[in-house]
Amino acid sequence: GFTYLVFNLNFPGITREHRAFFYNYLLRSNFVSRFLGDRGEEVVSPFPGTGKTEPGGVNEPLREPVTINVTVNGESRLRRNMVLFLRRHLKPYNIHLEPVFLEYGVFLEALKKGKYEAAISGFLLNDSDDIRAIFSRDSYFNYARLDCAPLEEILDMAAAEPDKSKRAEYYRKAHRLWLKHLPLIPLCRLYYYMGVSNRINPPARPIKIMGATGDFLYHIDRWKTKK
Repeated sequence: GFTYLVFNLNFPGITREHRAFFYNYLLRSNFVSRFLGDRGEEVVSPFPGTGKTEPGGVNEPLREPVTINVTVNGESRLRRNMVLFLRRHLKPYNIHLEPVFLEYGVFLEALKKGKYEAAISGFLLNDSDDIRAIFSRDSYFNYARLDCAPLEEILDMAAAEPDKSKRAEYYRKAHRLWLKHLPLIPLCRLYYYMGVSNRINPPARPIKIMGATGDFLYHIDRWKTKK
């Protein structure tokens, strides 16, 4: 999966020109790597195996200043710092970001109901590269409210294609369509580390671990430590 900047396409205050500026600024410079350090790696496209394709334009200040509210999960220190870092660097370009820090549940509701202008969110891919959920008109993960039938058709064909090289060609076509709309800008893939002390005696029976914190702490009250 990856962390990304998503735009509410139903909000008229953010135009295709603005989204192209963010693309150029974030993916054609070292901004993301400067912010991340050794905490993750840059992502340059939502689609596996596709590289940068420049939509044109240079990083010059916008002719007219624009103010954009950026909604963020306030419980994530990294995402809070990311939007603050971005706000500081975009001021010289006539782009003024106003962070909106929300509790996680409230943050998700804002995205699902389209009550935001731009947001920093994340998408988790489990055991496949199926990326359709964030672009499908019928998915609540489509926070941008993108309506692009040709893109959905291409991604459906990619998901049904078992041959990796042929699937990659579909993704290249999807990448070009994505650039026409730019509903979201991928930013990074964070590194996660997990460690378990060898002093812990876990339960004897197998435990199925999934992606939620509650699963990592499954029945932890029954775990004991070695003396």
